Amino acid sequence: MNKLYRYKYIFLTVLVIAAALAAILGICVPYIMEESSNFQKLKGQRQLYELASKQEISADSLLSEYRDISGKINSLVRTSVSSSEILMMVHGKAAENNVNMIDLTTQESLKGDGRIEYPVSFKAVSEYTDFLRFIEALENEAFCISVNSIDMSGNGSGKITAAVRLAVLGGEQ
Repeated sequence: MNKLYRYKYIFLTVLVIAAALAAILGICVPYIMEESSNFQKLKGQRQLYELASKQEISADSLLSEYRDISGKINSLVRTSVSSSEILMMVHGKAAENNVNMIDLTTQESLKGDGRIEYPVSFKAVSEYTDFLRFIEALENEAFCISVNSIDMSGNGSGKITAAVRLAVLGGEQ
């Protein structure tokens, strides 16, 4: 015991240095990690900026791309469509995705500029994930669909009731 007592100041010094080192590392390491993360983000943004500044895109190529995209959109919008096709498509997608339709209606088509817009509204009950898959399936359909509004409410049993208004765009027949 006497031998250990002789070295007590050395042990206390080592203990104080270890505690101070632990405190410094506990404070500095999280700060260093955060700054390192910020540095990596800035480095990535700088690389993107350099890449974007090196690419020179002419106005003619942008105009050409715009015409291509507009042509593709117009080919979808000019698709001939009828209200019965729309109702069958919506009802079929609902059945595929376990969505129970409560009400499904179309209104008088709105015409203008060589295009027809069929307003569609419906109410449905389903699980939330099934409803999301249903809406995604509608948007991925061959028709050009614009979702105007979706109002959802839960009924406490894990199901939702949704009221949806959308428009199906088509060309005059």
